Amino acid sequence: MNKLRITTGLYKNKKLLVSDTTRPVTERVKHTIFNILSEIVLDSLVLDLFAGSGNLGLEALSRGAREAYFVEKDEETYLLLKENIKSLGAIDKSTLFKGDYKKFLDQNTISFDIIFIDPPFKLVKNLNFKKILSILNNGTVVVLKAFSKDKLDELLEGFNILEKRIIGTNTIYFLQKRGEI
Repeated sequence: MNKLRITTGLYKNKKLLVSDTTRPVTERVKHTIFNILSEIVLDSLVLDLFAGSGNLGLEALSRGAREAYFVEKDEETYLLLKENIKSLGAIDKSTLFKGDYKKFLDQNTISFDIIFIDPPFKLVKNLNFKKILSILNNGTVVVLKAFSKDKLDELLEGFNILEKRIIGTNTIYFLQKRGEI
């Protein structure tokens, strides 16, 4: 079992348990994401799809997000996520959903300010981006992490790309619903 840490804020340097079956966001990538998001994290409502350890959602809470929703379908990973939230004392600011992201999106009635999407690389091209577009409110920022070699232009129709960063084998997209800028 690997360990990550929260890099800044309320939970700074707190360790997170990570399943050996997940590919967590590295500190370098996380640093880039939160430098770009900077002020919009404060008092935001965050959705961490494919949450894994909760690395991104918990970092957002540490940096002042109001509340985070975590979606994870793998049983072992879900239990580690639950333990991470408990160990940080973030239970009152966290809502967990155990199940597939599509099921969550079908049931969801909440508008989020920030949505983190960090699925296994092999799933990115099969994501239902139209369904994701349907839950976005004015100004929602979607942070998508994908494999640098994947071509996603067609899949991202309906989104404006606010920023795109390539870091190693990762491409980080910062997206908003088209017509929102």
